[in-house]
Amino acid sequence: MSLSASDILPIAIERTAEINTYWNIFIGVATGVLGTMVAGKEIAQNTKVKVLLSVGFALFAASNLEAILALNAQRQALAALLDDPALAGLVKEIRPGPWYYYAIFHAMLDAIVIGAIWSVSLVRKRGKGTT
Repeated sequence: MSLSASDILPIAIERTAEINTYWNIFIGVATGVLGTMVAGKEIAQNTKVKVLLSVGFALFAASNLEAILALNAQRQALAALLDDPALAGLVKEIRPGPWYYYAIFHAMLDAIVIGAIWSVSLVRKRGKGTT
């Protein structure tokens, strides 16, 4: 079975939209975790809660990254199917970056969120000392 560009392009575009969905879910969860830390005075100082939030977020982040990398691989495969020289410019635009770009960016964001979980209480203490 041979696929044409008109068959492949909609699938590639849908896979791109799906990656955006996973990034939006990540942003929502990260915002929720940080909002919980900022809003809860007792939560921000409870080490057990910080450990649970950190581990839970790390597990979520790992599964989120896994889904993003799987979609990235699908997009790479779809772009490889478009070997028509007339579509070279378009293929260049829809071909995603290497998997490790996503992994490094995700890991940096993960570290920021987990670092923030542990630093919220420090910021609160510092703020109380200056009032």
